[in-house]
Amino acid sequence: MKILIVDDSEPVGARLVALLRRVEGLEFLPQVFSARDAELVFQSDLPEVVLLDLQLRDGTSLGLLRDIKAKAPSTRVFVLTAHLDERYRKPCLDSGADFYLSKTTDLPLLARILADLAWELGK
Repeated sequence: MKILIVDDSEPVGARLVALLRRVEGLEFLPQVFSARDAELVFQSDLPEVVLLDLQLRDGTSLGLLRDIKAKAPSTRVFVLTAHLDERYRKPCLDSGADFYLSKTTDLPLLARILADLAWELGK
């Protein structure tokens, strides 16, 4: 299962890969840092999962989220953020995010969800 990490922090992306590398069935595409670059990679590689930071170098990721879900509704999009209040969560879910998770507390949950999803898609 191909995963695209879209986060403007290279250390965060490296941390995600280190944590998730133990999950069987995951293939990591190169990390991108902007919505513009994410669009290009998404179109060429069609990942099944996108791990999406809410704030990117070129603004918020809501437009990118809507574009991904419009082009490939079955793509699972996980918004990963430090902004956990409802004023951010609701617009992301309304724009098509499948999950809205905390970068600081929900990474073990992310690993479990991806392991289940990889198993499900690998059947």
